Amino acid sequence: MQLSKFSPLAFLLTGMLAFTGCDDGDGGSDTDTHESDTHSHESDTESHETETGSETDGTDTAAPSVDYDADIQPIWTASCSCHISGGDGTMSAPYLTLNDGMSLDELVAVDSTQLAGMARVTAGDPSNSYLWLKLNNIHLDAGGSGNVMPPAGMLAQDDLDKIEAWINSL
Repeated sequence: MQLSKFSPLAFLLTGMLAFTGCDDGDGGSDTDTHESDTHSHESDTESHETETGSETDGTDTAAPSVDYDADIQPIWTASCSCHISGGDGTMSAPYLTLNDGMSLDELVAVDSTQLAGMARVTAGDPSNSYLWLKLNNIHLDAGGSGNVMPPAGMLAQDDLDKIEAWINSL
């Protein structure tokens, strides 16, 4: 009979231990951690699925969906004016065009001009994407050059989170 008194406590502790042990060791980004913090009781179910070896542990569906044209291009348009061609066809930084309809092809799997051997954006790998390093002002640590982008100041954290999610989704 006393076992039934402790069963809810045991269940709660088991759930808590399973939740805290959800690190799958893949070196996921901080956004993955923040997303899991927002889950309610659904995380207990996801933890149990992870323990049983299920490939779909709920973290993929919890990550916000990022649409390049709707979520990322507006960031470039609003914050990266040096890389946007004006009506006269000129821009102050013509080596990288971030115009709507052109920017994606200028970024993904294109070699950086400031750090040999690193692409501007490496699919699924922000830490090996020169754009990500520039946006976070850590490009010099990797051997890059130039200033943080945008030069007027770093992007808002919400914008950085969207860009990181986009790179991870590629």
